[in-house]
Amino acid sequence: MDYLKFQIDDIIKANLKVEEEKEAEERFKILSNAEKISKNLNDAYSILNEEESVIESLAHAIKDLKDVEKFFEKLEGPIAEMESAFFVLEEAARTLYNYKDSVYFDEQELNDLNERLFTYSSMKRKYGTETKDVLEYLQKIEKEYDELINSKEIILKLEKDIKNSKERLFSLGEEISKIREKGSLLLNKNINSELKFIGLEKADFKVNVEKTKEVSETGINRVNFLISTNLGEPKKPLEKIVSGGELSRIMLALKVSFMNKDKTPSVIFDEIDTGISGRVAEAVGEKMYSLSKSFQVFCVTHLPQIAAFSDNHLLITKKEKDKRTFTNVKMLDKKGKIEEISNMIGGSYISKVTEKNAEDILNMTEKIKNKYNTSIKG
Repeated sequence: MDYLKFQIDDIIKANLKVEEEKEAEERFKILSNAEKISKNLNDAYSILNEEESVIESLAHAIKDLKDVEKFFEKLEGPIAEMESAFFVLEEAARTLYNYKDSVYFDEQELNDLNERLFTYSSMKRKYGTETKDVLEYLQKIEKEYDELINSKEIILKLEKDIKNSKERLFSLGEEISKIREKGSLLLNKNINSELKFIGLEKADFKVNVEKTKEVSETGINRVNFLISTNLGEPKKPLEKIVSGGELSRIMLALKVSFMNKDKTPSVIFDEIDTGISGRVAEAVGEKMYSLSKSFQVFCVTHLPQIAAFSDNHLLITKKEKDKRTFTNVKMLDKKGKIEEISNMIGGSYISKVTEKNAEDILNMTEKIKNKYNTSIKG
């Protein structure tokens, strides 16, 4: 700390100024060469403006040419150029006249400047390459010194700021926690309602909002999705308890519940038809169709009740050729869709009854779809 104080006092005592240094360097160069500068200025002025000078000779030449200009008009251009040169030289002579009397040798001033420039040089050797670097270094060590002198007060202030910030964080965390708890109750109700609609009547979903002792980037809560898929079983984290088919249906319920908040453009459902059929399959298809009003929905399914809800039905087949497997994707028209849904119902053998059943499913599905389309238009 003592060394910092010594450096601060040393630089302040030097009283450095960037502009002063530049002016001193320029004045030093002039005084160091004052005799030569003064002689050359006087010589140049004499050539330009004393008896039989350049300016006087040029004036005579201009006068002589003007006397014969009326006999030889081509002289107009050269005369104009010579007159221009005359005025330029005359102005230069006036400037030199002002300079020649201002340059003189002053030994005391030269010594003072030499001493001052030595101070600048000494400071730069010790504290920085340029004077501006020395001044920046002064600011830096003054700040360090002030922090050391007032370290106790600074620490107390920082501790107070930290305490206030923590209190503010916990206060905001409490506000967010209340919003989450309120939102979790509404979400529990909506998702459980959706789960029952798509055939998971015994499932019990819960958004578990726990408080933590410390504040994190998510506030003072740890949020988990818990679910029990069978009556009497304890709720466990979603990812640890459900099968692939159940998870797809739960994701469908979540997507429907978050429909107004989720900005994901596309969703894909695979194995969503595992372990379901009949009315439940129809309900799952209906939910996915309602979701398609807000998102692009892809669904891989083997159930006619779900496939019937599609706006675009793609048939995926695999074929082996030359010991290689090829996957083909074909967009089905209305007739092709009826045939494929008939295949889903009756297998490889398609009867008129099967086709009629497929058409009935499609007709019934269209009525359900129209309900959503009408509500959108309205």
